[in-house]
Amino acid sequence: MKIALYSHSILPAVDGVARRFAQIIDEFVAQGHEVILFTLEEKPQQLPPTVKHYTLKSCCIPNYSGKLLGVPTLVNLYYICSALHVERPDVIHCVGDALSSSFGLLGKSMGIPVVTSIHTDIQTLGKKCKVPRFGRNMSNFKEQVDSRILDGCATTSLSFSNQLLKQGIRCDHVIKTSVDVTIFHPDKRDQSIRSKYTFGNSDKFLAVFVGRLAAEKRLEICLKLVETLEDLYVAFIGDGPLAPKLAQYHGAENRVYCEPGFLTHEEIAQIYASADIHLSASLFETLGNTVLEAHACGTAVVVPKTQGFLDTVSHGEDGYLYDSSNSNDETAFLDASQFIQKLMDDREHCRAMGSKGREKVLMNTKDVVVKDLISWYKRSTMRFKGRSQLATSLQCVQLVFLVILSIFFCHLCEKIFPFLLFSKNKYLSIKRCVFRKIEDWNGVTRTESKFCLCDEVD
Repeated sequence: MKIALYSHSILPAVDGVARRFAQIIDEFVAQGHEVILFTLEEKPQQLPPTVKHYTLKSCCIPNYSGKLLGVPTLVNLYYICSALHVERPDVIHCVGDALSSSFGLLGKSMGIPVVTSIHTDIQTLGKKCKVPRFGRNMSNFKEQVDSRILDGCATTSLSFSNQLLKQGIRCDHVIKTSVDVTIFHPDKRDQSIRSKYTFGNSDKFLAVFVGRLAAEKRLEICLKLVETLEDLYVAFIGDGPLAPKLAQYHGAENRVYCEPGFLTHEEIAQIYASADIHLSASLFETLGNTVLEAHACGTAVVVPKTQGFLDTVSHGEDGYLYDSSNSNDETAFLDASQFIQKLMDDREHCRAMGSKGREKVLMNTKDVVVKDLISWYKRSTMRFKGRSQLATSLQCVQLVFLVILSIFFCHLCEKIFPFLLFSKNKYLSIKRCVFRKIEDWNGVTRTESKFCLCDEVD
């Protein structure tokens, strides 16, 4: 099968979507499928040599300079159209974002079935980031249209699928998830790493958070747990807008480890395997790949009882799900602290939970995940072929309206809020100037390495 895949995030980007599709592409090729990749990354890494890739135009958002967003412009529309006309894939799989409707319109007009998959809880994330209601409603409207007009709509967990259904978004498939269990393995446990993240107190209890250090992750709960529970050390592994603030707490006196920067899978696997638990407070995960990675390393988890995590954690067996009802931080803190204390008091039980988690992860291999995806593609193709010409034409008309609306909204934002649509390089250049001006006012002596750090973490 010849598969055109659009993923806004791919290696070297560091997030769940990038890791997921890097594995899927490798396995597609291993099983003899041909892959054409559309992405926002200028130089995708670790792709099989047979994979042809096209880079689309993108923008970034202030405070999230590492996150690229697809921009629905006429240039991108023309570029996608030209590439699809040349490649003529059997199916198009696009990650749900601002460009998915463009792929839908062009695919259907060329007689190619198009499926989409939703990997981000836009509504919860939007509320946490204080996105205006109008913007959230526009996003929800677009996802509803995509789920009804495209030939298939999937997400990554049953619990998130149910949540989407309440928002009027119908998913007909749940994508299975696998972890490279040869990289993420209990044998990666290293006493020197454990000693490093506990500042030499390796006999203490080590919890790790791995991911983007941002406000929507509710990391203040993790900090409060450190303040309350004696002998608990927390390591924040990752980068993001909150990294500079968290780095201020770095030190043995606070029992907090935070040296911002994204690590390789091999390094992360060593940290998981050397920790006692994986800790998270995020409420908007659609699955929670970090739980699967921790489990693969034989490490128990303590995470909120919310969508995504409900599918990956068996409460009391391979981890604990603490109360997160009504997004009440105090309730969540009290519940989480009880479970962590229980594991601190019984290290043997903690290790047994981690072993249970690895047993569960071993059930989903890359081979199983890709065969399941191919099966979904075939069902969606049959659905596409079963539609009448009139129905397909009407869907194209609806998609034309949606694409025009997306392009208009994009250009409107560019005119009214131009700072939202800077190219990545332009944004970083302007930010460097701002940082230097502020430091000039404060009489701070600059060094080049310091400015590189600011560019990476904010």
